[in-house]
Amino acid sequence: MQLCCHAQYDSLLSVVKNPNNQDSLTAVKSYFLLSDENINRNAIDSALIYSSKGIELAAKLNLEYTKGKLINQRAFIHLFYSINYKQAVKEFIEALAIFDKYNDQEKLIGVYLHLGIANYELKDYESALIQLKNGEELAININSKKDLGLIYINLGATLEKLDRNADAIEIHLKAAAIFEELEDKLNYSISRFNYLIVASKNLC
Repeated sequence: MQLCCHAQYDSLLSVVKNPNNQDSLTAVKSYFLLSDENINRNAIDSALIYSSKGIELAAKLNLEYTKGKLINQRAFIHLFYSINYKQAVKEFIEALAIFDKYNDQEKLIGVYLHLGIANYELKDYESALIQLKNGEELAININSKKDLGLIYINLGATLEKLDRNADAIEIHLKAAAIFEELEDKLNYSISRFNYLIVASKNLC
């Protein structure tokens, strides 16, 4: 299994290093995959480099939607790995504009969720609330229950920070109901725990 992974990684490297592939969609896709591979290896600097190279090449080739995917990937790295929340917000907004242009609602839901998380980490709770509510609306429209549940987990936490505990309780219970239906035990437990924490505050 390890040899297979190394072989795949080496294959991707050979694609981007081949002069014949420098200006090709294949190279763009390879940069995206190389970035993902380096995330998995916890080589975050390399992940950012490959993602950035992919963005540059996609822009050069006028591959706007693919560029949006790479920008979204790099913003994700900034949010969860390099912990650069301001840059993550900036790049999620760029990706948002592209996915909105192509009306890719599934991608938009993910960007709204992560944009909400990034703003939450920056303690900009009002902006986080707006982005998460936008994601909620889209997730309801396309009946994406897993996404809706994840949005509710973060929406509940945001409402707590805004001292809207009654609303937070309602949202945490909605999240728990979704994950119970999906038989997602981990996220159900997280949602129930969040509910109990907020509910206990109201008893004090």
